[in-house]
Amino acid sequence: MTTEQVARTIGRTAPADRAPRLLMVLQPVQFLIMTNLTPEEYAWYATHRPGKIFRQVMFAELGAAQEEIAAAGQI
Repeated sequence: MTTEQVARTIGRTAPADRAPRLLMVLQPVQFLIMTNLTPEEYAWYATHRPGKIFRQVMFAELGAAQEEIAAAGQI
């Protein structure tokens, strides 16, 4: 699915400018993801897309100044 299709599916207007976002997924598994989906779009996509791997997902968006937090937690 394209980012515009995801936005339409959840009833949101697609943002005019899609900036990359760094998300730290906490549950059910821990990993980092770089995406251009908004947090609402990512939550829907992770739980509803074809071949989905999550029924529920908990994540936090890391700001540009916070990227070292994710790295420090892994080292």
